[in-house]
Amino acid sequence: GGSNPASEDAVRQYAPRLVMESWIRGIQRFFLYELLDDPDESKSHRESNFGMVKVSGLRTGDAWTPKPHYLAMKNFLTILSDPGPVHTLSALTYGIDDAGPEVRTTLVQKRDGSHYLCLWRDVAVYDPVSRESIAVAPRTIRVALQDAAVVSEYRPATQAMPVATHRQVRSFPVSMAGELHICKIAVLPPPQARPAVQVTG
Repeated sequence: GGSNPASEDAVRQYAPRLVMESWIRGIQRFFLYELLDDPDESKSHRESNFGMVKVSGLRTGDAWTPKPHYLAMKNFLTILSDPGPVHTLSALTYGIDDAGPEVRTTLVQKRDGSHYLCLWRDVAVYDPVSRESIAVAPRTIRVALQDAAVVSEYRPATQAMPVATHRQVRSFPVSMAGELHICKIAVLPPPQARPAVQVTG
């Protein structure tokens, strides 16, 4: 039909990035078209294959199979979900070394005070003309914090659980290829001053 395709693995990596690209442009409503495929035994009708879930048929017992980007978006929503009323935000002082122009960032905050730093690279992971994946060489950036924190790194295109955790750090590395990374930053409270103890002998 004239549209360039994308592989399921490419869409898995692109989908969470697409949400964040929309966010930084001020787009308030975001939709992925569409939830379910239409049954298409020939696998040749493009309008039948835009779903996030494969549908083999509409009869009882026919398989419904989540595609990789369905799971990526489920992970993304699980990590960032924070339902409730509008809340007051607090600042987080941080810097990024060796980012370069292709690295994009967005900082959000949940009601418990933890910040979530979203990082991704504006790079292609698929060539729609040759229909081949593009190997993106990872590059490491370093995030510096003003205050010590516990940092949990997530890759929603891969899984909902942290892929790395750093404890009591003021800087941490992030090795980035084509996926979105989300770093939960929980700043540690300052140490409490201990009362003086009088020693007698």
